[in-house]
Amino acid sequence: PVGAPGTAPVPPTASGAAPPPAPTPAGAGVADDAVPTSGVPRAIQVHNSYIVVETADGLEIVDQHALHERILYESLSRRVRERPLEAQRLLLPEIVRVPPDRLEALETHADLLARVGVELNAAGPQSVALQAFPTLLLERRVDQGAFVRDLLDRLAERGARPDADTLVHQVLDMMACKAAVK
Repeated sequence: PVGAPGTAPVPPTASGAAPPPAPTPAGAGVADDAVPTSGVPRAIQVHNSYIVVETADGLEIVDQHALHERILYESLSRRVRERPLEAQRLLLPEIVRVPPDRLEALETHADLLARVGVELNAAGPQSVALQAFPTLLLERRVDQGAFVRDLLDRLAERGARPDADTLVHQVLDMMACKAAVK
């Protein structure tokens, strides 16, 4: 085993592994290039969940799911203001079982469903047929049945009826969350 450059080799321990390095005084052994000179902050990913970025003031920790969700939400929001979201018509409709009281939301919110790329039809007293689904969610392999149930649950919530813009925000937020990296 070899030690730090310019030092004598370090003998292995009884287990055959090299011993842990000896502590060094603060600042000793820090390479001159440890601080980026290019002005571009360095970043690492931790536990496939966080991004740690070096800043002038120290470190910044970013939840990558929340960051990706925000980026997706902004993109979806911009697109839905211009036109309905792109949807893929399904070759065979997916039948999704839902509580009977959720079927009312199909008629009440038909315009909203069309804006976000979801086409649903009643397919019996406790089910709906999913005819088209947002392309973004298909590409990210979002569970169609679970998404439709969550969407209808949200649209069927009792209490104060939010205005159309608030509902669009809630649905886009849900879509972004489901499509973001985990």
